Parts: sequence; structure tokens; C-alpha cells
Amino acid sequence: MAHQTSPKVNIAVSVVICALFMIFAFLSNHKSWFQDMGAVWVAATFFANDMPEHMYDAPDQFFQGQMPDSWADAAFAAGAPNDVSLVPYVYPPLWAALIAPVTKISSAQAFFTLSQVFQLLALVGAMFLVRRIYKTGHPLAAFVAVSCALLYLSLPSRVALAQNQPQVLVTVLTIFAFARYGAGRSLQAGFLLAMASAIKLAPAAFILIFLFDRDLRAAITFFLSLVGFLMLSVVITGWDTHTVFLERVQQFDAHLVVNAYNHSLSVVWAQFSDWKTVSAALPVEGPMLLLEQPKVTGMMLKVVFFGFCLTLLFRTRGMRPDMQLAIRLLGLGIMLGLTAPVGWVHYYLLPILLLPCLLNLVPKREAAIWIGIQLTFPHVLFIAQSFPSANAFSVILPVAFWLSLFMRLCYLPQEGMKHPTTA
Repeated sequence: MAHQTSPKVNIAVSVVICALFMIFAFLSNHKSWFQDMGAVWVAATFFANDMPEHMYDAPDQFFQGQMPDSWADAAFAAGAPNDVSLVPYVYPPLWAALIAPVTKISSAQAFFTLSQVFQLLALVGAMFLVRRIYKTGHPLAAFVAVSCALLYLSLPSRVALAQNQPQVLVTVLTIFAFARYGAGRSLQAGFLLAMASAIKLAPAAFILIFLFDRDLRAAITFFLSLVGFLMLSVVITGWDTHTVFLERVQQFDAHLVVNAYNHSLSVVWAQFSDWKTVSAALPVEGPMLLLEQPKVTGMMLKVVFFGFCLTLLFRTRGMRPDMQLAIRLLGLGIMLGLTAPVGWVHYYLLPILLLPCLLNLVPKREAAIWIGIQLTFPHVLFIAQSFPSANAFSVILPVAFWLSLFMRLCYLPQEGMKHPTTA
């Protein structure tokens, strides 16, 4: 008879694994200045000092060039090292305004430490929320071990943790929203998804799941909550600040940022259009290349997103609700990264959290291959930097991986996955 690990031992081992993950993730990524979270701090400082007009200061070409003196001075005064690469604030003004009071009572370094600890705790919480969305049937300790390995070793998670990226919070809120949705709490799901979308606009695309399921309670709650967040933001920060924010969004969307960490179809398209120029910008340590993005390319990416997502939604009709939701979340998360104007690698953090679900969706060996590729890719990328010709594939390969996985999700066998009422 096979030995069954007791529930108490399972829980104890899981807690130890989570604790070790948090300790190593904190120590290996902690520093005095985080690039993206530093931008949030500087924007909040400007708002706290009644200078909201400087919140969205940026170089003429947005990510390329030197930050304006006002921004650089504020960052260095907050403790940014002289050799750090400063980036502009790219989020809605509400969040800088809410953090502004903290800049009066705390140092940037204390804020970074607290936010890093909070985001690590939230990430571990999201891991358990994924298990509530779809139980793989494997022991808790095995699920936790695979999840923590992915969170510590995969490139999307490593980049997100290294930057203390706000994307971590957005991802956790999105998963929390659909954990509540899977539990039948449509109103809570709509509100939480709106909160995630108020920080970054991209999660709004997940409303397709609500609409396809004809869950009007979730969809209406989402829209009303999002409008509420917008009104609150306008009241607190003023309309002029939002005008500047929208101008920055348009400027951002009009350009294609080419580097090794933008894993989007638009980069692959640009690379095939001009192989030599684009490939030269793909070494990990190389400077990014900024290209104008034709409007037709943006439109094509939107068509690809909706076309592929609708295909997945139709293909998963009639499946068991928990399995259906896990597959849809994973698939839409992949498509968001692939078709975003700038599909930064940390946008794939949500798919990384959902990858352990593959252990029950595909044969075990196949699942091990999908997961193993994500665990080893950062090391392969590092080794490839020694071979200039290999740099050309630093975006093509991860894009091919995610696109292949999406297609696999669309064509999972239906047997054994159907809802009892449709079987």
C-alpha cells in the first residue's frame, strides 16, 4: 500500500517551503533602490509636495534618454544611486496620490522594504488562491514546491521580484478576483478586477470571461467600480493630471520598445521585418531600441488578442467549472503578454502562477517539459549571451513557448474534462 503523507506533515512541509522561498527571494532581491517602485515613490513625492505637474516627467522618447532634472534630483534626494537608470512613472495618478502621505513619514528605503515584504506575502497568498481555483489533485506540498520553484527561478518572476514590480500586486488582485468568481462571488470578483485594472489597465481584458459567461452582476460591478475609482482619482488629483497621464499612454502605445525583456509578438514582427537592426538590440545588457509602432500593427494585435481569446473561450465551453476557469485565466494571461504594445516579461507572472495547473491538464511528462523550460530558460539566456548570434532568439523563443502553450490549451482533449451536466 502506498504511503500517504498525513495532512499535518503536508501543511508543515508547505509552510517551510514558503518560508524558505520568501527568505531567499527577499535577500537575493533586496536593495536600496528599485527601478519601477522608485518611480512610484518619486511621483508620490511630487504629489505630496504640491507639484503634480512633475509626476509624469519623462524623456522626449519616453523610456529612451535622460530623465528631466526635476525627476532626477527628486530620485537622488530619495536615495537613488548615481549610476541607477531612472524610469518614468507610468501608472494612473491615484496610486501616487494615495502613497503621497507615506513620503512624509517614511524614507524611500523603508517603503521599499515594507512593499517588498508585502508583495512576497501576497505572491505566496496568490499561489494558494490558484489551488482554490483549480485543485490539481496532487499533495499540497508538491504543489507548493513546484509553485515556489517557478516563482523563484522563472524569468518573469525573477524580473518582477528584482524590480519589486507593482505588477505583482496587479497579478495577485486578478487571481484573487477569479478565486472569488470561482466561489460564486460575482460582486467581489467584479470589484477586485476593477481594482487591479485601476492600477494597470491590462487586467480589464479579463472581463471577457464575465461577458462570455453572461455574468452581468460581475460585469456591471466591474464597470461601476472602475468608474468609481476614476471619479475618486479625478477628485483627489484633478483632471489636468489625468490629461497628462492619457497623453503618456498614447505616447507609450505609439512606440515599440525593443529589448530582451519585451516578449511580445510586435517585437518578433519587427525582427522579421528588419532582422539585423532589431537583433542587435536584443542582448540582455544592451541598450533598448525605440521604434515607431504603425497604427495598423496595434490594430492587428488587438484582432489577434480577441480572435485567439474567443477561440479559447468557445473551446472550453462545457468543461468542469474549475478546470474551465483555470484554462481561461492561463490562456488570456498569455495572450495579454503576447499582444501588449510592450509585453514586458513580468506581464507573464500570472501564467507562471497558473503553470502548476498543467500537472492535471496534460500528461505528467508533458507538464514537466512545459514547467522545466520555464525553470531553466533564465540560465539558457545567460549562457546564450556568450554567443552573439544566439541573442537574436532571446525574444523569439519565449514568444514561441507561450504561443505554443496557448495553442495546446485550445486543443486539450475534452474527455474527462466535461461538466457532469454536459458529459
